[in-house]
Amino acid sequence: MSSSQKTVKIISFLLFAVAVLFYVVGGVMLAGAGSLDDSARSTAFTLSMVLFFEGLVYVVYAGLGIRGANNPRKIGGFRVLSVFAIVIDALNIGSSAMSNPASLAQPTSLIVYASLVLSVAGFVASGRVVKELDR
Repeated sequence: MSSSQKTVKIISFLLFAVAVLFYVVGGVMLAGAGSLDDSARSTAFTLSMVLFFEGLVYVVYAGLGIRGANNPRKIGGFRVLSVFAIVIDALNIGSSAMSNPASLAQPTSLIVYASLVLSVAGFVASGRVVKELDR
């Protein structure tokens, strides 16, 4: 296994940790939603479901990275989801900056920043794996 493949595998395990964080934050938000009024409760419930879905996507994303690290011919799915994650995270940060700049310092935003950094690093590392495969 080359160093690029090891890098992709490490990034994939870190992406799995980000997925767990999405589940934890979504669960805490869902647990605390009962103490809110009706409109805030529905917003918290919706956001927690979005976080659960995002956690599921990141579990699949991490799985594709591990699979691609083990078999470089199957790295394509990881690269596609890397681009998708980079775009979604950038849009998420941009919309947060436009709607409420103070929200950029919230803990959930820190998870998005970590996700963006890992997605960019994963895309770059998977590009190196593809280059090694083409040799």
